[in-house]
Amino acid sequence: MFKLIAEISSTDLPTIYAANEVIVLVKNVGAGKPVVWAAAQPMMSTELSWADDYMLFASSSSSTGNGTMTSMTTTSAIGGYGYPFALSGFGSGTRRQDLGSNQYRVDNTVPAAQLPFLLFGLAQTINVNGNASSTALPLNAETVPAMQSTIQNASDNVTIWLQSGVSAGQVINVSASASLMSMSGKLVVPFAGGVSTRTVRYSSASGRFELVS
Repeated sequence: MFKLIAEISSTDLPTIYAANEVIVLVKNVGAGKPVVWAAAQPMMSTELSWADDYMLFASSSSSTGNGTMTSMTTTSAIGGYGYPFALSGFGSGTRRQDLGSNQYRVDNTVPAAQLPFLLFGLAQTINVNGNASSTALPLNAETVPAMQSTIQNASDNVTIWLQSGVSAGQVINVSASASLMSMSGKLVVPFAGGVSTRTVRYSSASGRFELVS
């Protein structure tokens, strides 16, 4: 289980509320475009937690540019496995020697005459201040043409920032492989080397969250 605590002082909260900003959390996976995983109401202390379990999703949504992911088909997934996808849904996974333990392959077997492309990505549930998401929420969205494949790379790292007009499931119109750290106001929070709990605190001096521990 991973946990991220986001702290905001009582002095800064009124300004953030006046700006209608929410705490935005994105998982740093490496395929397609990132999707807003959580958009939480700011509090003096906001706790976000999740298990290291992944699902794969498929969607026929046509929007990957600041749109919102809606209907999806999902399946539980095991790292190092490949999964075929047909119109009937995901098939059984097969162990693949060419994949690492944090990689997931999907083969889009839907003919182009039926659907020219589908969106694929990883999904996870998340708990915000004790309230768990009812379903797994998308982490990224990659356009995969008919009869082609994709490899999804899981990561424990997340990116956090404040922004208005954002909701969970919204596709961010930048490449997931591009460094989110280069975008103003965003903080990449690493979970590595056995670290499972992090604390960040908002700084009005820098206009962003900063890593505390």
